[in-house]
Amino acid sequence: MKLLSWNVRGMNAPDKWHLIKHLIDDTKGDIWLLQETKWNKAEIDAKMRVWKQWNGLFRQSDGASSVLGIIWNPMNVKISLVGEDKYWQHCSVTILGRNENFNLFNVYEPYTVGNKRDLWDLLSIKLNSITDGSCVVAGDFNAILSGTKKSGGIQRTGTSQKDFLNFVEKNHLLDIVPKNGIFT
Repeated sequence: MKLLSWNVRGMNAPDKWHLIKHLIDDTKGDIWLLQETKWNKAEIDAKMRVWKQWNGLFRQSDGASSVLGIIWNPMNVKISLVGEDKYWQHCSVTILGRNENFNLFNVYEPYTVGNKRDLWDLLSIKLNSITDGSCVVAGDFNAILSGTKKSGGIQRTGTSQKDFLNFVEKNHLLDIVPKNGIFT
């Protein structure tokens, strides 16, 4: 199974929409987690009519704020929404043909340290309440585990990095190295 996560930073420009559509079609991924689509309900419905071979689950936009989305190939996986909030989606995933299940969280972290802490505490509660199967937590965390993961800007270790590392360790999460990319 191939799962991809991407902060697209808005998908409203026609050129960008076509680029993203072709990348999704070409990579042959089973599940795509998208952050910051910035689509409204009408745009989501129109785009999903074009992608007849894909199913999608999007959180409605609050004005110009971020929108989370999950697109999947219904021939390979079945996805059911368990819960969602402004910064996360929790789904139950079944890999068809192998009848394997796991929980999937698509996350887009807020920028402020206090809001991040609140979200990590909430996600910790949700992760600890899951008793059936493994979990995948993916998305844009707006935080890094170590300075070697940072691209550009000032290299510094701050509260946000320490809190994120604590969240990962407390929940026994693993940082999976991507196969064809530089970010994790």
